[in-house]
Amino acid sequence: LVIVITLYKKSYLLSLSNKFVFSLTLSNLLLSMLVLPFVVVSSILREWIFGVVWCNFSALLYMLISSASMLTLGIIAIDRYYAVLYPMVYPMKITGNRAVLAIAYVWLHSLIGCLPPLFGWSSLEFDNFKWMCVAAWHKEAGYTAFWQIWCALLPFITMMIC
Repeated sequence: LVIVITLYKKSYLLSLSNKFVFSLTLSNLLLSMLVLPFVVVSSILREWIFGVVWCNFSALLYMLISSASMLTLGIIAIDRYYAVLYPMVYPMKITGNRAVLAIAYVWLHSLIGCLPPLFGWSSLEFDNFKWMCVAAWHKEAGYTAFWQIWCALLPFITMMIC
């Protein structure tokens, strides 16, 4: 929260690289504010008491924010790659508009990755082992593979290459 407020209040600190850090920090803050409290309550009570609609929404939020966080790490790796290896062309390659477009792309990419359970490809359910609502990974191997490649493997490979 302190980082989000600082970067928001002190706009001169919002450099290109810090825009990506701001997005990453904001996603972590959203996860801790919108998902984690319900997971804590569920782990204490050992059941989901918030209803099916909030279970589905909570699972969607968890997947959206988690994948946005992972993809942002991939974007940060690309940003640092250009900054370190090509410092003379970095300001021309990574501009403010491109940074904002990259952040918007990350969130759209994440949204596309987590919407299929709402349309019947897999489902969202309460996981008694994790005490939270998540995608039913064990029920639909195709969607599990898609999400892992789309939201986790792509940023991982990007980070390894960079």
